[in-house]
Amino acid sequence: MAELPPDLLGDTRDALVASVPSEIRAPYPASDRRRLLTAAVMPMRGTAGPPRPEGRRILAEVHSHSSAGSELLGRAEIVPDRRDWQELEFSLPPGEAGELVLRLRWDRPNGGPASAAAVAWGNPVLAPRPAAAGRPAAGRPDVLLVTVDTFRADALSHAPGLSAILAGGCLWTVAVAPSNWTLPSYASLLTGRAPAEHGAGRARDGSTAAGSRDYRGLQGELPTLAEQFRKAGYATAMVHQNPFLEPWTGLDRGFERYVRTREDTTLALSVAGDWWQRSAARPRLLVVHLMAPHLPYSPPGADELGPDPLAALDLEAFFASEHSPEERRRFFDLPEQDRLQVSARYRAEVVALDRQLAPWLEEMLAADPPPLFAFHADHGEELWESGSFEHGHSFHDAVVRVPVGIVWPGRVAAERRDDAVGAHWLASTLLRLAGVPRPAAWRQDLFDRHGTTTTSSSYYLSDGHGRRFDVATGRSRELDPAEAVSADGPPAELSEELESALRELGY
Repeated sequence: MAELPPDLLGDTRDALVASVPSEIRAPYPASDRRRLLTAAVMPMRGTAGPPRPEGRRILAEVHSHSSAGSELLGRAEIVPDRRDWQELEFSLPPGEAGELVLRLRWDRPNGGPASAAAVAWGNPVLAPRPAAAGRPAAGRPDVLLVTVDTFRADALSHAPGLSAILAGGCLWTVAVAPSNWTLPSYASLLTGRAPAEHGAGRARDGSTAAGSRDYRGLQGELPTLAEQFRKAGYATAMVHQNPFLEPWTGLDRGFERYVRTREDTTLALSVAGDWWQRSAARPRLLVVHLMAPHLPYSPPGADELGPDPLAALDLEAFFASEHSPEERRRFFDLPEQDRLQVSARYRAEVVALDRQLAPWLEEMLAADPPPLFAFHADHGEELWESGSFEHGHSFHDAVVRVPVGIVWPGRVAAERRDDAVGAHWLASTLLRLAGVPRPAAWRQDLFDRHGTTTTSSSYYLSDGHGRRFDVATGRSRELDPAEAVSADGPPAELSEELESALRELGY
Protein backbone atom coordinates (compact mmCIF):
# COMPACT_ATOMS: atom_id res chain seq x y z
CA MET A 1 0.00 0.00 0.00
CA ALA A 2 1.18 3.53 -0.68
CA GLU A 3 2.76 5.57 2.08
CA LEU A 4 0.18 8.31 2.20
CA PRO A 5 0.28 11.67 3.94
CA PRO A 6 -0.77 11.31 7.60
CA ASP A 7 -4.15 12.89 6.91
CA LEU A 8 -5.05 10.24 4.33
CA LEU A 9 -5.52 6.63 5.38
CA GLY A 10 -6.29 5.39 1.88
CA ASP A 11 -6.41 6.78 -1.65
CA THR A 12 -7.49 4.22 -4.23
CA ARG A 13 -7.74 5.19 -7.90
CA ASP A 14 -8.29 3.42 -11.17
CA ALA A 15 -4.89 3.28 -12.82
CA LEU A 16 -2.83 2.07 -15.76
CA VAL A 17 0.45 0.58 -14.50
CA ALA A 18 3.36 0.91 -16.92
CA SER A 19 7.05 0.09 -16.81
CA VAL A 20 9.83 2.61 -17.30
CA PRO A 21 10.42 3.35 -20.14
CA SER A 22 7.04 2.91 -21.85
CA GLU A 23 4.36 4.60 -23.91
CA ILE A 24 0.57 4.42 -23.68
CA ARG A 25 -1.25 5.64 -26.79
CA ALA A 26 -4.89 6.64 -27.13
CA PRO A 27 -6.73 8.37 -30.01
CA TYR A 28 -8.78 11.52 -29.47
CA PRO A 29 -11.43 13.08 -31.73
CA ALA A 30 -11.42 16.51 -33.34
CA SER A 31 -12.84 19.34 -31.22
CA ASP A 32 -13.43 23.06 -31.50
CA ARG A 33 -12.97 23.44 -27.73
CA ARG A 34 -9.91 23.36 -25.56
CA ARG A 35 -9.70 20.12 -23.57
CA LEU A 36 -8.16 19.22 -20.25
CA LEU A 37 -6.19 16.07 -19.51
CA THR A 38 -6.22 15.21 -15.81
CA ALA A 39 -4.30 12.33 -14.29
CA ALA A 40 -2.03 11.44 -11.40
CA VAL A 41 1.18 9.46 -11.18
CA MET A 42 2.74 7.36 -8.44
CA PRO A 43 5.83 5.11 -8.48
CA MET A 44 4.94 1.55 -7.61
CA ARG A 45 6.46 -0.71 -5.02
CA GLY A 46 7.62 -4.23 -5.72
CA THR A 47 9.87 -3.40 -8.69
CA ALA A 48 13.29 -4.91 -9.14
CA GLY A 49 15.11 -1.76 -8.17
CA PRO A 50 14.70 1.75 -6.74
CA PRO A 51 12.76 4.34 -8.74
CA ARG A 52 15.87 6.53 -9.14
CA PRO A 53 18.92 4.36 -9.96
CA GLU A 54 22.28 6.05 -9.94
CA GLY A 55 20.65 9.40 -9.12
CA ARG A 56 18.51 9.46 -12.26
CA ARG A 57 14.91 10.66 -12.40
CA ILE A 58 11.72 9.31 -13.92
CA LEU A 59 9.89 11.76 -16.16
CA ALA A 60 6.20 11.54 -17.04
CA GLU A 61 5.37 13.27 -20.32
CA VAL A 62 2.19 13.79 -22.32
CA HIS A 63 2.52 14.33 -26.07
CA SER A 64 -0.04 15.09 -28.76
CA HIS A 65 0.41 13.75 -32.31
CA SER A 66 -1.73 14.78 -35.28
CA SER A 67 -1.30 15.63 -38.96
CA ALA A 68 -0.58 19.19 -37.80
CA GLY A 69 2.51 17.98 -35.96
CA SER A 70 3.64 16.83 -32.55
CA GLU A 71 3.49 18.80 -29.33
CA LEU A 72 4.69 18.23 -25.78
CA LEU A 73 1.68 19.13 -23.64
CA GLY A 74 3.52 18.82 -20.36
CA ARG A 75 6.14 17.06 -18.29
CA ALA A 76 6.44 16.18 -14.61
CA GLU A 77 9.25 14.69 -12.56
CA ILE A 78 8.11 11.73 -10.50
CA VAL A 79 9.47 12.09 -7.00
CA PRO A 80 10.79 8.61 -6.16
CA ASP A 81 10.66 8.99 -2.39
CA ARG A 82 6.95 9.79 -2.41
CA ARG A 83 4.33 7.06 -2.27
CA ASP A 84 1.27 9.20 -2.82
CA TRP A 85 -0.34 10.50 -5.96
CA GLN A 86 1.10 13.50 -7.79
CA GLU A 87 -1.66 15.40 -9.60
CA LEU A 88 -1.17 16.28 -13.27
CA GLU A 89 -3.16 18.63 -15.48
CA PHE A 90 -2.37 19.42 -19.12
CA SER A 91 -4.27 21.44 -21.74
CA LEU A 92 -4.95 20.21 -25.28
CA PRO A 93 -5.78 23.02 -27.77
CA PRO A 94 -8.74 22.79 -30.19
CA GLY A 95 -7.98 21.04 -33.44
CA GLU A 96 -8.25 17.95 -35.57
CA ALA A 97 -8.23 14.35 -34.38
CA GLY A 98 -4.99 12.86 -33.19
CA GLU A 99 -3.30 10.65 -30.64
CA LEU A 100 -2.23 11.19 -27.05
CA VAL A 101 0.95 9.56 -25.84
CA LEU A 102 1.56 9.05 -22.12
CA ARG A 103 5.30 8.45 -21.88
CA LEU A 104 7.54 7.36 -19.01
CA ARG A 105 11.31 7.65 -19.42
CA TRP A 106 14.53 8.08 -17.53
CA ASP A 107 15.87 11.62 -17.72
CA ARG A 108 19.22 10.57 -19.23
CA PRO A 109 18.71 7.83 -21.84
CA ASN A 110 22.46 7.37 -22.27
CA GLY A 111 23.22 7.32 -18.56
CA GLY A 112 23.85 3.57 -18.40
CA PRO A 113 21.56 0.69 -17.46
CA ALA A 114 18.61 1.46 -15.22
CA SER A 115 16.93 -0.76 -12.70
CA ALA A 116 13.38 -1.88 -13.42
CA ALA A 117 10.65 0.43 -12.22
CA ALA A 118 6.91 0.87 -12.70
CA VAL A 119 4.59 3.86 -12.42
CA ALA A 120 0.81 4.06 -12.11
CA TRP A 121 -1.09 6.55 -14.25
CA GLY A 122 -4.09 7.28 -12.07
CA ASN A 123 -7.38 7.64 -13.96
CA PRO A 124 -6.27 9.68 -16.99
CA VAL A 125 -9.26 11.56 -18.45
CA LEU A 126 -9.45 13.91 -21.41
CA ALA A 127 -12.57 16.10 -21.29
CA PRO A 128 -13.67 19.53 -22.53
CA ARG A 129 -12.89 22.38 -20.19
CA PRO A 130 -16.04 23.45 -18.28
CA ALA A 131 -17.90 26.28 -20.00
CA ALA A 132 -18.27 28.03 -16.64
CA ALA A 133 -17.21 27.32 -13.10
CA GLY A 134 -19.66 25.02 -11.35
CA ARG A 135 -21.68 24.33 -14.50
CA PRO A 136 -21.94 20.58 -15.17
CA ALA A 137 -21.22 19.11 -18.57
CA ALA A 138 -23.40 16.97 -20.85
CA GLY A 139 -26.68 18.32 -19.45
CA ARG A 140 -26.50 16.09 -16.38
CA PRO A 141 -26.84 17.52 -12.87
CA ASP A 142 -23.98 17.29 -10.44
CA VAL A 143 -24.93 15.00 -7.54
CA LEU A 144 -23.68 15.51 -3.98
CA LEU A 145 -24.52 12.92 -1.34
CA VAL A 146 -23.47 13.57 2.27
CA THR A 147 -23.98 10.71 4.68
CA VAL A 148 -23.33 10.84 8.42
CA ASP A 149 -22.54 7.88 10.63
CA THR A 150 -24.66 7.28 13.77
CA PHE A 151 -27.06 10.17 13.16
CA ARG A 152 -30.35 9.73 15.04
CA ALA A 153 -33.69 10.88 13.67
CA ASP A 154 -33.87 13.63 16.29
CA ALA A 155 -30.26 14.76 15.80
CA LEU A 156 -31.41 17.42 13.31
CA SER A 157 -32.90 19.37 16.21
CA HIS A 158 -29.30 20.01 17.32
CA ALA A 159 -28.08 20.85 13.80
CA PRO A 160 -29.77 24.15 12.86
CA GLY A 161 -27.59 24.82 9.83
CA LEU A 162 -28.20 21.43 8.25
CA SER A 163 -31.88 21.58 9.18
CA ALA A 164 -32.28 24.92 7.40
CA ILE A 165 -30.70 23.50 4.25
CA LEU A 166 -32.88 20.39 4.30
CA ALA A 167 -35.98 22.54 4.83
CA GLY A 168 -35.50 23.68 1.23
CA GLY A 169 -36.25 20.18 -0.06
CA CYS A 170 -38.06 16.98 0.84
CA LEU A 171 -37.13 15.53 4.24
CA TRP A 172 -38.12 12.07 5.37
CA THR A 173 -37.83 12.50 9.13
CA VAL A 174 -38.04 8.85 10.21
CA ALA A 175 -36.78 6.71 7.33
CA VAL A 176 -35.82 3.13 8.15
CA ALA A 177 -32.15 2.17 8.14
CA PRO A 178 -31.69 -1.26 6.50
CA SER A 179 -29.51 -2.39 9.40
CA ASN A 180 -28.39 -1.31 12.86
CA TRP A 181 -24.70 -0.97 11.92
CA THR A 182 -22.50 0.49 9.22
CA LEU A 183 -21.39 -2.18 6.76
CA PRO A 184 -24.76 -3.65 5.73
CA SER A 185 -26.42 -0.22 5.81
CA TYR A 186 -23.89 1.35 3.43
CA ALA A 187 -23.89 -1.74 1.23
CA SER A 188 -27.66 -1.20 0.93
CA LEU A 189 -27.23 2.49 0.17
CA LEU A 190 -24.72 1.84 -2.61
CA THR A 191 -26.56 -1.13 -4.16
CA GLY A 192 -30.20 -0.22 -3.49
CA ARG A 193 -30.66 -3.72 -2.07
CA ALA A 194 -31.59 -5.06 1.38
CA PRO A 195 -28.95 -6.88 3.50
CA ALA A 196 -30.57 -10.22 2.65
CA GLU A 197 -29.69 -9.56 -1.01
CA HIS A 198 -26.27 -7.88 -1.07
CA GLY A 199 -24.28 -10.26 1.18
CA ALA A 200 -22.26 -7.70 3.16
CA GLY A 201 -22.14 -7.81 6.97
CA ARG A 202 -21.38 -10.59 9.46
CA ALA A 203 -21.82 -14.27 8.69
CA ARG A 204 -23.67 -16.15 11.45
CA ASP A 205 -24.61 -19.79 11.90
CA GLY A 206 -27.91 -18.96 13.59
CA SER A 207 -26.77 -19.86 17.11
CA THR A 208 -26.55 -17.48 20.05
CA ALA A 209 -23.03 -18.60 21.02
CA ALA A 210 -20.10 -16.25 20.77
CA GLY A 211 -18.17 -16.66 17.53
CA SER A 212 -15.56 -15.07 15.31
CA ARG A 213 -16.41 -11.80 13.63
CA ASP A 214 -16.71 -13.21 10.17
CA TYR A 215 -17.02 -10.04 8.10
CA ARG A 216 -18.23 -10.33 4.53
CA GLY A 217 -18.07 -7.97 1.58
CA LEU A 218 -20.45 -7.17 -1.24
CA GLN A 219 -21.61 -9.82 -3.69
CA GLY A 220 -19.60 -9.19 -6.85
CA GLU A 221 -22.39 -9.34 -9.41
CA LEU A 222 -24.56 -6.58 -7.95
CA PRO A 223 -24.55 -3.20 -9.75
CA THR A 224 -23.66 -0.20 -7.59
CA LEU A 225 -24.77 3.42 -7.52
CA ALA A 226 -21.34 4.68 -8.57
CA GLU A 227 -21.17 2.22 -11.47
CA GLN A 228 -24.47 3.49 -12.85
CA PHE A 229 -23.36 7.13 -12.67
CA ARG A 230 -20.00 6.30 -14.16
CA LYS A 231 -21.59 4.53 -17.14
CA ALA A 232 -23.51 7.76 -17.73
CA GLY A 233 -20.25 9.71 -18.04
CA TYR A 234 -19.93 11.00 -14.48
CA ALA A 235 -16.72 11.61 -12.57
CA THR A 236 -17.19 9.61 -9.37
CA ALA A 237 -15.51 9.87 -5.97
CA MET A 238 -16.15 8.95 -2.35
CA VAL A 239 -14.42 10.41 0.70
CA HIS A 240 -15.05 8.41 3.86
CA GLN A 241 -13.75 7.93 7.40
CA ASN A 242 -14.83 4.42 8.46
CA PRO A 243 -12.68 1.26 8.18
CA PHE A 244 -15.90 -0.67 7.49
CA LEU A 245 -16.02 1.16 4.13
CA GLU A 246 -12.56 0.20 2.90
CA PRO A 247 -12.09 -1.37 -0.58
CA TRP A 248 -12.12 -4.91 0.87
CA THR A 249 -15.91 -4.49 1.17
CA GLY A 250 -16.38 -3.98 -2.58
CA LEU A 251 -18.16 -0.69 -1.91
CA ASP A 252 -15.51 1.16 -3.90
CA ARG A 253 -16.77 -0.34 -7.16
CA GLY A 254 -17.53 2.37 -9.68
CA PHE A 255 -15.67 5.15 -7.87
CA GLU A 256 -12.76 6.55 -9.85
CA ARG A 257 -11.29 7.83 -6.62
CA TYR A 258 -11.94 6.35 -3.17
CA VAL A 259 -10.35 8.12 -0.22
CA ARG A 260 -10.31 7.45 3.51
CA THR A 261 -9.26 10.31 5.76
CA ARG A 262 -8.64 10.44 9.47
CA GLU A 263 -11.65 11.38 11.59
CA ASP A 264 -11.62 15.12 11.10
CA THR A 265 -14.68 16.70 9.51
CA THR A 266 -12.86 19.76 8.17
CA LEU A 267 -10.19 17.56 6.58
CA ALA A 268 -12.71 15.30 4.84
CA LEU A 269 -14.63 18.29 3.49
CA SER A 270 -11.40 19.86 2.24
CA VAL A 271 -10.37 16.70 0.36
CA ALA A 272 -13.87 16.36 -1.07
CA GLY A 273 -14.02 20.01 -2.13
CA ASP A 274 -10.63 19.78 -3.80
CA TRP A 275 -11.76 16.80 -5.89
CA TRP A 276 -15.00 18.61 -6.76
CA GLN A 277 -13.12 21.60 -8.14
CA ARG A 278 -10.63 19.48 -10.11
CA SER A 279 -13.38 17.36 -11.70
CA ALA A 280 -15.61 20.11 -13.09
CA ALA A 281 -15.02 19.06 -16.71
CA ARG A 282 -17.61 16.28 -16.32
CA PRO A 283 -20.84 15.91 -14.35
CA ARG A 284 -19.89 14.76 -10.86
CA LEU A 285 -21.08 12.25 -8.28
CA LEU A 286 -19.47 12.94 -4.92
CA VAL A 287 -20.26 10.88 -1.83
CA VAL A 288 -18.96 12.26 1.46
CA HIS A 289 -19.15 10.10 4.58
CA LEU A 290 -18.52 11.78 7.94
CA MET A 291 -17.82 9.80 11.10
CA ALA A 292 -19.03 12.21 13.78
CA PRO A 293 -21.00 11.64 16.00
CA HIS A 294 -19.88 7.99 16.29
CA LEU A 295 -18.20 6.82 19.50
CA PRO A 296 -15.92 7.86 21.06
CA TYR A 297 -17.72 11.14 21.80
CA SER A 298 -14.96 13.75 21.78
CA PRO A 299 -16.57 17.04 20.77
CA PRO A 300 -14.62 20.32 20.81
CA GLY A 301 -14.69 21.77 24.31
CA ALA A 302 -15.38 18.35 25.83
CA ASP A 303 -13.62 19.38 29.05
CA GLU A 304 -16.33 21.96 29.66
CA LEU A 305 -18.93 19.19 29.62
CA GLY A 306 -17.41 17.53 32.66
CA PRO A 307 -15.94 14.02 33.06
CA ASP A 308 -16.94 11.38 30.57
CA PRO A 309 -18.84 8.62 32.44
CA LEU A 310 -17.86 6.11 29.74
CA ALA A 311 -14.18 6.58 30.58
CA ALA A 312 -14.68 4.55 33.77
CA LEU A 313 -15.84 1.53 31.77
CA ASP A 314 -13.59 -1.03 30.09
CA LEU A 315 -15.15 -0.46 26.69
CA GLU A 316 -12.38 -2.18 24.75
CA ALA A 317 -12.80 -5.47 26.59
CA PHE A 318 -16.58 -5.30 26.44
CA PHE A 319 -16.79 -4.60 22.72
CA ALA A 320 -14.17 -7.27 21.98
CA SER A 321 -16.51 -9.98 23.32
CA GLU A 322 -19.83 -11.32 22.14
CA HIS A 323 -22.60 -10.35 24.52
CA SER A 324 -26.35 -10.64 24.77
CA PRO A 325 -28.71 -7.66 24.88
CA GLU A 326 -29.23 -8.28 28.58
CA GLU A 327 -25.46 -8.26 29.24
CA ARG A 328 -25.23 -4.96 27.36
CA ARG A 329 -28.01 -3.44 29.43
CA ARG A 330 -26.25 -4.45 32.65
CA PHE A 331 -22.87 -3.16 31.45
CA PHE A 332 -24.31 0.25 30.52
CA ASP A 333 -26.60 0.49 33.54
CA LEU A 334 -25.35 3.96 34.51
CA PRO A 335 -26.93 6.35 36.98
CA GLU A 336 -29.41 8.75 35.44
CA GLN A 337 -27.05 11.72 35.77
CA ASP A 338 -24.30 9.83 33.93
CA ARG A 339 -26.71 8.90 31.17
CA LEU A 340 -27.64 12.53 30.73
CA GLN A 341 -23.96 13.45 30.62
CA VAL A 342 -23.23 10.89 27.89
CA SER A 343 -26.26 12.05 25.91
CA ALA A 344 -25.05 15.64 26.18
CA ARG A 345 -21.70 14.62 24.70
CA TYR A 346 -23.46 12.96 21.77
CA ARG A 347 -25.48 16.11 21.12
CA ALA A 348 -22.31 18.21 21.35
CA GLU A 349 -20.80 16.04 18.60
CA VAL A 350 -23.81 16.83 16.41
CA VAL A 351 -23.53 20.56 17.14
CA ALA A 352 -19.83 20.55 16.22
CA LEU A 353 -20.52 18.62 13.02
CA ASP A 354 -23.21 21.10 12.01
CA ARG A 355 -20.92 24.09 12.53
CA GLN A 356 -18.43 22.60 10.08
CA LEU A 357 -20.73 20.93 7.58
CA ALA A 358 -23.45 23.57 7.09
CA PRO A 359 -21.18 26.40 5.80
CA TRP A 360 -19.44 23.99 3.44
CA LEU A 361 -22.78 22.81 2.09
CA GLU A 362 -24.03 26.37 1.66
CA GLU A 363 -21.01 27.14 -0.49
CA MET A 364 -21.40 23.96 -2.55
CA LEU A 365 -25.12 24.54 -3.09
CA ALA A 366 -24.61 28.17 -4.15
CA ALA A 367 -23.38 27.01 -7.57
CA ASP A 368 -25.38 27.93 -10.67
CA PRO A 369 -27.05 25.58 -11.33
CA PRO A 370 -26.98 23.97 -7.89
CA PRO A 371 -26.18 20.27 -7.57
CA LEU A 372 -28.77 17.66 -6.71
CA PHE A 373 -28.04 17.30 -2.97
CA ALA A 374 -28.99 14.38 -0.75
CA PHE A 375 -28.48 13.72 2.96
CA HIS A 376 -28.45 10.27 4.56
CA ALA A 377 -27.62 8.54 7.85
CA ASP A 378 -26.64 4.88 8.08
CA HIS A 379 -28.24 4.21 11.50
CA GLY A 380 -29.04 5.94 14.78
CA GLU A 381 -27.86 5.57 18.36
CA GLU A 382 -29.70 4.40 21.45
CA LEU A 383 -29.32 6.71 24.44
CA TRP A 384 -31.16 4.49 26.93
CA GLU A 385 -34.63 5.00 25.43
CA SER A 386 -35.14 1.22 25.66
CA GLY A 387 -32.75 0.62 28.54
CA SER A 388 -29.53 0.23 26.58
CA PHE A 389 -26.86 2.21 24.73
CA GLU A 390 -25.13 2.60 21.35
CA HIS A 391 -26.03 0.61 18.21
CA GLY A 392 -25.61 -2.77 16.54
CA HIS A 393 -27.54 -4.51 19.32
CA SER A 394 -31.23 -3.82 18.66
CA PHE A 395 -33.79 -2.64 16.13
CA HIS A 396 -35.49 -0.07 18.36
CA ASP A 397 -36.53 3.19 16.74
CA ALA A 398 -33.61 5.12 18.25
CA VAL A 399 -31.24 2.84 16.35
CA VAL A 400 -33.00 2.34 13.01
CA ARG A 401 -35.04 5.50 12.37
CA VAL A 402 -32.96 8.13 10.55
CA PRO A 403 -33.39 11.33 8.51
CA VAL A 404 -33.03 11.28 4.72
CA GLY A 405 -33.38 14.40 2.58
CA ILE A 406 -33.18 15.62 -1.02
CA VAL A 407 -32.68 19.26 -1.97
CA TRP A 408 -32.89 20.37 -5.60
CA PRO A 409 -34.38 23.84 -6.02
CA GLY A 410 -37.04 24.03 -8.68
CA ARG A 411 -37.15 20.25 -9.08
CA VAL A 412 -37.96 18.86 -5.62
CA ALA A 413 -40.64 20.62 -3.58
CA ALA A 414 -40.08 21.56 0.07
CA GLU A 415 -41.92 19.02 2.22
CA ARG A 416 -41.61 17.04 5.47
CA ARG A 417 -42.77 13.42 5.39
CA ASP A 418 -43.03 10.73 8.04
CA ASP A 419 -43.34 7.74 5.71
CA ALA A 420 -41.42 4.65 6.82
CA VAL A 421 -39.41 4.51 3.58
CA GLY A 422 -36.21 2.52 3.31
CA ALA A 423 -33.23 4.85 3.68
CA HIS A 424 -31.42 2.86 0.98
CA TRP A 425 -34.18 3.71 -1.53
CA LEU A 426 -32.25 6.95 -1.91
CA ALA A 427 -29.99 5.26 -4.48
CA SER A 428 -32.76 4.50 -6.95
CA THR A 429 -34.34 7.91 -6.35
CA LEU A 430 -31.13 9.77 -7.16
CA LEU A 431 -30.68 7.85 -10.41
CA ARG A 432 -34.24 8.67 -11.46
CA LEU A 433 -33.93 12.36 -10.62
CA ALA A 434 -30.60 12.66 -12.42
CA GLY A 435 -31.96 10.93 -15.51
CA VAL A 436 -29.49 8.05 -15.22
CA PRO A 437 -30.70 4.55 -16.17
CA ARG A 438 -31.54 2.35 -13.21
CA PRO A 439 -30.79 -1.39 -12.91
CA ALA A 440 -33.86 -3.55 -13.46
CA ALA A 441 -34.23 -4.40 -9.76
CA TRP A 442 -34.01 -0.76 -8.63
CA ARG A 443 -37.63 0.32 -8.64
CA GLN A 444 -38.20 1.41 -5.03
CA ASP A 445 -38.40 5.17 -4.66
CA LEU A 446 -38.50 7.48 -1.66
CA PHE A 447 -41.54 9.25 -3.11
CA ASP A 448 -43.60 6.05 -3.17
CA ARG A 449 -46.09 5.77 -0.31
CA HIS A 450 -46.73 2.05 -0.55
CA GLY A 451 -45.01 -1.25 0.10
CA THR A 452 -42.79 -2.40 2.96
CA THR A 453 -39.16 -2.20 3.97
CA THR A 454 -37.08 -4.14 6.47
CA THR A 455 -34.24 -3.58 8.91
CA SER A 456 -32.12 -6.63 9.72
CA SER A 457 -28.58 -8.08 9.90
CA SER A 458 -27.63 -7.17 13.48
CA TYR A 459 -23.99 -6.76 14.44
CA TYR A 460 -24.34 -8.12 17.99
CA LEU A 461 -26.76 -10.69 19.36
CA SER A 462 -30.17 -9.03 19.41
CA ASP A 463 -33.55 -9.55 21.03
CA GLY A 464 -35.00 -10.12 17.57
CA HIS A 465 -34.07 -10.62 13.93
CA GLY A 466 -35.25 -7.24 12.71
CA ARG A 467 -38.48 -5.50 11.75
CA ARG A 468 -40.69 -5.08 8.70
CA PHE A 469 -42.32 -1.66 8.28
CA ASP A 470 -45.40 -0.66 6.33
CA VAL A 471 -44.35 2.48 4.46
CA ALA A 472 -47.67 4.31 4.56
CA THR A 473 -48.62 3.70 8.21
CA GLY A 474 -45.22 3.27 9.87
CA ARG A 475 -46.49 0.19 11.69
CA SER A 476 -44.02 -2.66 12.03
CA ARG A 477 -43.77 -6.30 13.04
CA GLU A 478 -40.84 -8.41 14.22
CA LEU A 479 -39.17 -10.55 11.57
CA ASP A 480 -39.60 -14.30 11.93
CA PRO A 481 -36.53 -16.50 12.62
CA ALA A 482 -36.73 -17.69 9.02
CA GLU A 483 -36.14 -14.06 7.93
CA ALA A 484 -32.89 -13.70 9.91
CA VAL A 485 -30.01 -12.44 7.77
CA SER A 486 -26.53 -13.93 7.75
CA ALA A 487 -24.05 -12.30 5.38
CA ASP A 488 -22.80 -14.54 2.58
CA GLY A 489 -20.54 -12.26 0.56
CA PRO A 490 -16.79 -12.75 0.06
CA PRO A 491 -14.85 -13.17 3.36
CA ALA A 492 -12.89 -10.13 4.48
CA GLU A 493 -9.11 -10.06 4.53
CA LEU A 494 -8.23 -7.32 7.03
CA SER A 495 -4.82 -5.81 7.59
CA GLU A 496 -3.54 -5.26 11.13
CA GLU A 497 -4.12 -1.52 10.66
CA LEU A 498 -7.78 -2.05 9.79
CA GLU A 499 -8.34 -4.51 12.63
CA SER A 500 -6.84 -1.98 15.03
CA ALA A 501 -8.99 0.82 13.63
CA LEU A 502 -12.13 -1.29 14.05
CA ARG A 503 -11.20 -2.11 17.67
CA GLU A 504 -10.83 1.59 18.40
CA LEU A 505 -14.41 2.07 17.18
CA GLY A 506 -15.70 -0.75 19.36
CA TYR A 507 -15.79 -3.59 16.79
